[in-house]
Amino acid sequence: MIDRARSAIRRARATTAPTLLEALVVLGALVAIQVVVFHAYYGGAASPAGDFLGLYSNEPVAWWRDGGLLDPPDWMPYVWGGYPAVASIQNSGWYLPAGIASLVGFDIHAAAVLQALHVAIAGLGVYVLGRRAGLGRIAPLLGLVAYSLSTGFFSNAPYVDIVRGHALAPWVLLCLSPLWPWRRVWAVPAAAVVFWQAAVGVYPGMLTAYAYAGAAWAIAWQIGTRAPLRRFALPAVGAGLVALLLSMPKYLPLLVLRTFKPGDVEDLSVLARSTLGTFVLPEFPGLPGIYSMNSYFVPAAVLLLAAFVSFRSPAVRAALVALAVTLVITVPQLPFRDAVEMLPGIGTSRFRLNDFRPFVLLPLVIGGMSGLARLLDARGMPLQGRQLSTRLVVVVLIPVAAVSFLVLGRFGEGTWQPTFGVLVASALVVAALGVLTGRVPGIWSTAAAALVVALAAGSGLTYVRAISDLWRVDSVVAQEALWGATSTELIAHHVDLTDSTQRVGRSARATEATRRDLIGTRYNSAYYTGIPSVGGYLNVHMSASFVEAHKALDDPATAEAAAALLEAPGIAIGWTGDLPSPDAVARCVEDHQCNGVTTTPVAYAVDTFVYEIEAEVPMTVVLNEAYYTGWSALLVDEQGRATVGEPTLGPAGMIALQVPEGSWQVTLTYRTPLEGLADALAAAGLLLAAVLTVARARALTGRRRHMAAAGS
Repeated sequence: MIDRARSAIRRARATTAPTLLEALVVLGALVAIQVVVFHAYYGGAASPAGDFLGLYSNEPVAWWRDGGLLDPPDWMPYVWGGYPAVASIQNSGWYLPAGIASLVGFDIHAAAVLQALHVAIAGLGVYVLGRRAGLGRIAPLLGLVAYSLSTGFFSNAPYVDIVRGHALAPWVLLCLSPLWPWRRVWAVPAAAVVFWQAAVGVYPGMLTAYAYAGAAWAIAWQIGTRAPLRRFALPAVGAGLVALLLSMPKYLPLLVLRTFKPGDVEDLSVLARSTLGTFVLPEFPGLPGIYSMNSYFVPAAVLLLAAFVSFRSPAVRAALVALAVTLVITVPQLPFRDAVEMLPGIGTSRFRLNDFRPFVLLPLVIGGMSGLARLLDARGMPLQGRQLSTRLVVVVLIPVAAVSFLVLGRFGEGTWQPTFGVLVASALVVAALGVLTGRVPGIWSTAAAALVVALAAGSGLTYVRAISDLWRVDSVVAQEALWGATSTELIAHHVDLTDSTQRVGRSARATEATRRDLIGTRYNSAYYTGIPSVGGYLNVHMSASFVEAHKALDDPATAEAAAALLEAPGIAIGWTGDLPSPDAVARCVEDHQCNGVTTTPVAYAVDTFVYEIEAEVPMTVVLNEAYYTGWSALLVDEQGRATVGEPTLGPAGMIALQVPEGSWQVTLTYRTPLEGLADALAAAGLLLAAVLTVARARALTGRRRHMAAAGS
């Protein structure tokens, strides 16, 4: 078996050189899906809704505008009194496609186009995986079409990092196998970039899935092929280590900030008859749980062709191992569920079935590709007897199961008819292909295979249209309903406020009735305009500052005072034990008399505030900026003597600072915690990538010289 696996890999390498015609066909398939499915994204007329219009698409505008990859911003002043730029773990900082998109203007239109392109990235990844696995050309084309039109890109369209997780999964699996061209000089740095972008761009719960399913896949390859460690395992580990080091600027500061804390969270996944039904029928509102998080649809041809899978394929065996590990971890009804809950990192996943879904869909797609490749490579030997009848029974059972879901489940309430019709047609064609393979000229089998690919496209298209409300809304209407203008218009009116001596006031709450709406996307227009907001959707729920600010704004006894403090321009006001009254805040802004101290703004930058403060007695002052670990204070008296202050968490989550008696120039500066160490580790990652690349280049040069000497 080991020898067969190695020979299969060698044959695959020998037959994967692409022809011009093949490249044109693949490009045509990718473009066709983009045009047919996402033309409204490209035209700016449509986009996903919900969370897509929130922090996922708003924050990257400011992150890349205010700093970017080489000089990441330390502080985001735009919502909730500001927050550390690194604190929002689901941002698009360090994610290179978002950075490239920001070069042309990262409005909602650009964000939607980038999302569509991720579907093309995914489809191409599956095609390359299938070709490198030696599955021919038509079968990988089936995989390209089927995976591109599977559920993850549509039911989860509002969640950008989940879509990325589905898009990058085939590339990660490719890099975690001997199928990746590890002998190439560029192999390690290229794989490191794939791993790094997955680490910084994918939903945290899905990273756990990548770790467990990816490890199972890689180990299965290593055991199945027994490849020398230097040819696969060691280069892959090296690439992974480079990616880990490059990811430190994003993750290391969180150890101090604690705005994200993996822990025990309730798994909200639902596995029931309806969940199984979504493999073949479109999901719809009314199914148990959050229905868009419990869908597994994949075009019917994949499931039908998987009945003819060849278990001799190393890729199939590795996929089965990854699928088995995924099911053990995700199926809630298994008796050892409590033991699964003890696995490291498993608490990051609130929707475990959803987070591990790429590693259910991809094994199915690999199985379908293998089945089609096996039928097309029958070498004139038709399937006979039990070998054929068993597989035909499986093919028949799939539409029968769909009928049972319609009868026993609630799928009859959804738009199921077109998808079911294509399922039946696909079953007939696949059954005919299984019967006729080896009994008719090969051209007819090839034509039937092409028809199967077309039916896979039809199945996927009927599905995505049935759930169009999950991934496509009128983008202009949705944006104007949120912000009164489109993101493009808001960006065009962006104001640079850093040349002021004082931070401008924040936009006020709309009305008393919308107090709870402060955690809402409507306030996130601040990322576009540059004018900060009191509220906004921000994923730092573990932050003490965020908790205290929200608590103060939500309490009728303190809401008015907290709102006045947050809405005001940058001030430092004396704290007498209670939140300053709105009148006290107004006096501080107008005449600098601030509850027992005199404060005058001197200078302002996004992450730096300078005030002249005069205190008759030692006093605690409150600065109306959110407190996070990383703030530092320097107090300089009239004689130029410096004293280091210690900012602490104050009322409503703001900064509190002890100021001694006298006149002081107070400078508060925010710097990302552990930033220097994180940057040093990232630099070490770049150095390691260079060392591994040079070592590989020298090894290849030495091998060529040895072969040349032996030949002479």
